[in-house]
Formats: sequence, structure tokens, C-alpha cells
Amino acid sequence: MRNDTTITIKKADKNAGIVIMNTTDYNIKVDIYLTLLSDKDTYSVLDTSNTNNIKQQADKILHKLYRKNYITFKQLKNLTGYTAVDHVFYGIPKIHKPNVPLRPIVSQINGPTYQLNKYLHELLLVAEAVIPYLFKDTTAFLNTIQKHKHVPYPTLLVTMDVVSLYTNIPHDEAINYITEQYQNTLKLWSTFNTTVKQIPVHYFKEILTFCLSNCEFSFNNIIYKQNYGLPMGEPAAVRVANIFMYKHLHKFISNYKLPLPIFLDV
Repeated sequence: MRNDTTITIKKADKNAGIVIMNTTDYNIKVDIYLTLLSDKDTYSVLDTSNTNNIKQQADKILHKLYRKNYITFKQLKNLTGYTAVDHVFYGIPKIHKPNVPLRPIVSQINGPTYQLNKYLHELLLVAEAVIPYLFKDTTAFLNTIQKHKHVPYPTLLVTMDVVSLYTNIPHDEAINYITEQYQNTLKLWSTFNTTVKQIPVHYFKEILTFCLSNCEFSFNNIIYKQNYGLPMGEPAAVRVANIFMYKHLHKFISNYKLPLPIFLDV
């Protein structure tokens, strides 16, 4: 079936199974996202790939951390010992939505910032873990609302969603929010089972800035650079997005002068 070019096989969004699509239909759905890639504020078309150069710069950052004894030689070898390839853009079907749209994904596997991004993911463990009511699954949500199921009349239940969250996160604001959260939670590291050592805030900010600023990917043999937002597929993307939304909401609430919901913990 993999050799049959008339069909396209993809994982369903949210790990909901495997989807076999007519390749023509898949390409039509992908073409919808070509309008996103034509947004010159968000994406730039490059003449050539900078993959090797980006990988060399990422390795320099990691070698610097090794010289400062923040990572071990074994970690250095694991984080730098691979040949980088271009990131690849593709879509996974959202079978839980009408007309089965695609969720755009940028595969980071063995990309030039892939291992550095995995390291960033580990550095953000504590910064994300301390966010109040960050639900890992449905059970965690049900356990929380069980404590608040008796509410006065009349009470409105409110839910919010962010349209295209990942691609709408501005880099400068994200760097400030995430760095601040990392710095504020350094004192809590001893209470968590972390796999990496703490590093100084200025090194953390350098890594975060580098990862956000050097996302390139190929699609239909064209090389793009993402100038704005986060690509889904980066190892640290979920933690970056969670921390960004927590800090953004916290900032909003701190300046909000009208009555707040009776159950809101930020």
C-alpha cells in the first residue's frame, strides 16, 4: 500500500487511528495551507537550505554548555552526533471535524535544531509543571470540576479556544514570557525529577531564541523559513505554548479590574 501513489496514509490527529486518503483529496486539502505559506510576514521563501549552517550553530551552543559543565560528554554526543536533514511540512487529518481538514505539522526529526529543541523541552519541565490546572488528561479535568460542581445560581460555564495557537505566538513576547517563567521556577527544581541540570538564564534565553528563530522546512521542493509563531512538531512546542498562554492570561488577569469568575486560578 505504501507504494501506491494514488493513496496517502497518515496518522489521524490526536492519535485517533490511521487514515487512508485519496492522494488527490489530500493534495487539495494541503493546498489550502499554501495560502498560509504565502503570508510573507510569517514565512519567507529561501533560495537555498541553511540546514548545515544552523546545525553548526546549534552544536556550538551545546559545546559551550559542555565546556561550562552544564551537560556531560555523553549528553553532548547524543545532542550533536547526527547528520541534519531539512524539516518537512505535511498535514494530518482531523477526523473529528467536519470535512476532515488537515492539521499542519513540521516534522522536526533529525532537523538542525531537533536535539537542541529536545534539550529545551527538558529545561522547561519545571516551568510547565507548576502551572495551576494544566490538565494532562480528561481524568485530571474531571477530578478538578468534581470539587466545584456545586455553584450558585445563576452561573455561566465558559470555555475559550485560541484559533491556530501555535502560528499566532509572537517570538519576542514568547521569549520574554518563557524566560521569565524559567527564571521564576529555578528555585523549585529540587522538588522535581529533572534529567538535565539548571543552566544560567542568559544561556536558556539564547537557546530559546535560537530555536524560535531558526525554523526552516521544505514543501513541494521549496524551502521556507518561519518568522512568526511555533511550528507543530517541535519537541518543546507544547510546553512553550502552555507556558505562553499561562503567562498571557496571568498578565491579563493582573490588569483586569472587573469581577472575575468564582473559580479561576492563575
